[in-house]
Amino acid sequence: MSPDSLLSEDKNLLKIIITPAEPFYSEIYKQLFELNLHDCVSSIPNQQKESSLKTPNKGDEWNVYYDYAEPGGEWAIRTYIGPMINKYDINTKLILDFPSGRGRIAEALFNAYKNKINKIICCDANNEAINISKKRFENNTTVDSIVNKVNEYYCHPLPLSDKKFTFIYSWDSLVHFSYKWLDYYISEFYRLLEHNGYVLIHHSNLSDPNVKTDSPKNEYWDLNTHKRSFINAGDIEFISKKHGFSVVEQKFIDWGTNPKFPNLDCITLLKK
Repeated sequence: MSPDSLLSEDKNLLKIIITPAEPFYSEIYKQLFELNLHDCVSSIPNQQKESSLKTPNKGDEWNVYYDYAEPGGEWAIRTYIGPMINKYDINTKLILDFPSGRGRIAEALFNAYKNKINKIICCDANNEAINISKKRFENNTTVDSIVNKVNEYYCHPLPLSDKKFTFIYSWDSLVHFSYKWLDYYISEFYRLLEHNGYVLIHHSNLSDPNVKTDSPKNEYWDLNTHKRSFINAGDIEFISKKHGFSVVEQKFIDWGTNPKFPNLDCITLLKK
């Protein structure tokens, strides 16, 4: 059955199961994304090769996601990030976007606040995404793009100087990070931020017992609704305070379409 034929099927069909035939895996995902059927996709793991979605520094499946998410940059700034910046009069002179992907959020942020920004650093472990980001901003000297080192077993410091940034944000990325990696990178944010600087984190709220999902909750993010990590707002508050931050605000947000999952995510604003 082809992806487009699913549109004429019973809309009560909740799950589409695909097997990762190596030459066609990414193309199938891309078609499902384009048809807005991605919310009901479940994949059967390939026993011969682990999905590259599990390793952020490589993989065609991340490219499919980047293509799908590209139009959402302006929406994220207009709906969530911009209102936080305006509400707390956040200093946007020197900004870190991590993990930045191809730079879609950075571009939208620059367009909205260009007169208040001296520099944006886009940082991501995905070399291909950063190469695209460099191409995107090749005529914009305000935005630089760099690669950070990532290892499944060991946390590597971000290749940036201490107490440098006035604002750090992460959108639609840390929602997949485990408690271990969130703990580490929040500590890195504290190191990199100057005094009175702010951090905005978009993260999962999946493990909150009041959050309802369409599948059993799992400690491994790749098995969860929207691939959310088993984290909640209280975890982020605890980690952040442990590293010296004060929690300015936590805003619960719904995520997904058809169906939408209330309070699946949270935006936490921190201050050093």
